[in-house]
Amino acid sequence: MLHYKQKLIISFLTIAATAAVVGFFINNQEEAAQAQTGAVNQPTSQNDGLAVRVMPNDQHLSPLEWYKTNIKQQGAPSRLLVDGYEALQEGRTIYVNAANVDNNNLYTNIYIISYTQEASSATREIFNQLLNNWTFNANITAQNLVGACVKIIDNSPDPAGQRCYTDAQCGKNTGLYCNSRKAQITRDVRRMADLKEIDSALADYRQSHNNQNPELAAGSYIAGKTISVWPSWQATLGQALGKTLPTDPLNKLVGCVDPSNDGTCWHEEEKRFGDVNANHSIPDNLPVGSHVYAYTYTSQGRPVCAVMETTYSVVDAFNCQPK
Repeated sequence: MLHYKQKLIISFLTIAATAAVVGFFINNQEEAAQAQTGAVNQPTSQNDGLAVRVMPNDQHLSPLEWYKTNIKQQGAPSRLLVDGYEALQEGRTIYVNAANVDNNNLYTNIYIISYTQEASSATREIFNQLLNNWTFNANITAQNLVGACVKIIDNSPDPAGQRCYTDAQCGKNTGLYCNSRKAQITRDVRRMADLKEIDSALADYRQSHNNQNPELAAGSYIAGKTISVWPSWQATLGQALGKTLPTDPLNKLVGCVDPSNDGTCWHEEEKRFGDVNANHSIPDNLPVGSHVYAYTYTSQGRPVCAVMETTYSVVDAFNCQPK
């Protein structure tokens, strides 16, 4: 275990032993980062190796946005997932945006792993196995906070009774997600990164529109508002911002009458959202169990928010319904 207290910390670790386990602990003033990795082969050359760096991601950027901001010589990186977290690969280097939970605090960091140029096939094999077996948040899974696979459409249990720590364990394209603490953390990290991306697009928009956000006076079910399951999320807000907007990892409305059966909970004849008795509204009283991104036209404060799953203070700042 390594400890550093510096304004900017970079930790290099070379994996050079069979079945080695490498641990990191990075402390940036009051911030910490932790990850565990394992390797099963040994490089064939003394200069062959893997390097791991941990960079604080105080702005909670996605790997792509962090890459654009911090890497001078940029290529054409591709997206992937590492232990459920969003990641980016550019040549011999992987960038992962992952969380560390230290007591009741959550931090995001960019974990960078790369191998030496002209590395041996054994080193490249270690690199691939490391990515396939890299497990974050070991302190969370060590608490045996296992979850269950549930249906995205209505949060009902999977009839098979599958237990899980990550969404991947519920299967791809199965309509299921994992409700474990680790999976909730992973999704909230993505939500923070998505909202920061939208914040950036809104800032660009304001620069050329007299410091005003998109009004959405027309083109949405409710003037000045949209959510990520409505057509206006892309067709109106996305068009105004000139980009395809990210959507919530679950992206669903549940717990409300949906007369059109299209997942919008919009009552066209009555021109209203949600259920009258529940006083549903956007963004502060969305139906319980729903997970969407919401935009509300305003000249002050953050106009976009999400329905977060965890209650860490850094996460709650992005929450439509603060805990």
